[in-house]
Amino acid sequence: LHVVKEYFMVANYMWMFCEALHLHLALVVVFVREERTIKWFFGIGWGFPFIITLVHSIIRIAVCEDTDL
Repeated sequence: LHVVKEYFMVANYMWMFCEALHLHLALVVVFVREERTIKWFFGIGWGFPFIITLVHSIIRIAVCEDTDL
C-alpha cells in the first residue's frame, strides 16, 4: 500500500510538470501536433513515476535486508 501511495504522489507531480510543459508548448511553440505530444505526456505522467517508484522500492528492499529490520 505504501508503494502505491508513493507512485501516485510521484505521478501527481509528474502530471503537474506535464501541464506546465503543455502550457509552455502552447505559448512558445505554436506548431506542435497534439497527438504526438499527448503520447509523450502519458509516458511522462504514468511511466516515469513507475520507474522512479520501482527503483525506490528495490533500494528500500535491499537496505532493509542488509540491516535486518
